Amino acid sequence: MDRSTNSQRAALDRQQRRRDEGLPTVSVFAGPVEAALREARSWANERGRAVIECNQAELDRVWLEGLAESRHLFADALSWLAERLKLPIPELAQRLERATVFERATFLDASLPGLREDSAAKVCRWLLGPSAHTAEPHDAAIDWDAAAAELHWSSARLAPKVAALMPVAHVPVLLAFRTDREPMSAASVQTMATNLGRFAESAPRVPVIWVVEPSALDIYRRSAPASRAKALIETGVIALPDQNDVDGTYPSDRLARSIARLDADGASDQLRRLFDQAARLLTGAERDETQDDPARSAAERFLFERLESLPATTGLFALNEKAETPSRTGRPLEIDLLAQSLRLAVEIDGYFHFRNADDYRRDRRKDFELQRLGYLVVRVLAEDVVVRLEETLETILSAVALRRSSNRREHVETR
Repeated sequence: MDRSTNSQRAALDRQQRRRDEGLPTVSVFAGPVEAALREARSWANERGRAVIECNQAELDRVWLEGLAESRHLFADALSWLAERLKLPIPELAQRLERATVFERATFLDASLPGLREDSAAKVCRWLLGPSAHTAEPHDAAIDWDAAAAELHWSSARLAPKVAALMPVAHVPVLLAFRTDREPMSAASVQTMATNLGRFAESAPRVPVIWVVEPSALDIYRRSAPASRAKALIETGVIALPDQNDVDGTYPSDRLARSIARLDADGASDQLRRLFDQAARLLTGAERDETQDDPARSAAERFLFERLESLPATTGLFALNEKAETPSRTGRPLEIDLLAQSLRLAVEIDGYFHFRNADDYRRDRRKDFELQRLGYLVVRVLAEDVVVRLEETLETILSAVALRRSSNRREHVETR
């Protein structure tokens, strides 16, 4: 097992511990579908859990039907009741087997007097009772419609109560994914995410895993309103690395915080397009060392417009501006983002800034010249402008606040 696989399994184990504590959890495998399905199935198999696969929105119905094929539900109900009655399972099974229909019903009514209003107890009563099946039940023949009708429940209410009868360590995994390769619409992604969140809330013991392509997950993050289901999805994302990781790209969940910041600030469509362009170049374009760095340029443009959209920095920075005072060599110093009034220089370092020692030395000499001229220099990585937008903005805004405070002190001292 390689390091990346270990990481995914460890993440699933951490999320499973949350379920064991009764906390609703949705594990979201974001990555290539086939690889994600292999990982999810392998994780379940290693832990002795059956997998019930669902590629449609009716999660409760599919899960109930899958249970009949993956679990001996009569045995689960028998074990559940035996534990509560403090009876050996063989003794309880023999008593039920020898009883007539009337005797079985009477025994169950007497055995569950204080639990009859408990949902799990009602399901247990139905599974072991004469109305569900014969003394030699075959779970695949369970009539879930009859169960729902008799209990006056919907499938959505019935499914988690059946799960409550099973040993915690052996509750089957609900694995949701799309089998077709057509792009998911915003509505279909939101429907699946909402249903998964609801299912996890009602049945927190069930391992719920959603395999979704990063593009579809991004659609959901951008279009879905804030909700409890969305919070469950956001906190459950597990990035599945693929070949892109080797090429220096990033799975979409690395962009989640940046996208969330844009959403929170009500970013314009134009700003989102600039972000998308920078993200594509920084996380997907092949690097060609013989050409200019288009990814860095896209990051510069996006960051400039982003600062323009913030009240604290509107009109403060100029893009690719020259410092007022030339360097000692007489050559003008061009700065990526320059706030001349604050003598604040923001330099954005792309991939090409780290190709060799000469490039590194040139940047350090430039920093020294700017500092000599009284500029505060802030350097950020082009990839951080996209992947760590919030941290990048915090750094720049802190520098702006520092320079403004310094300017006020100088103004007071000269009065």
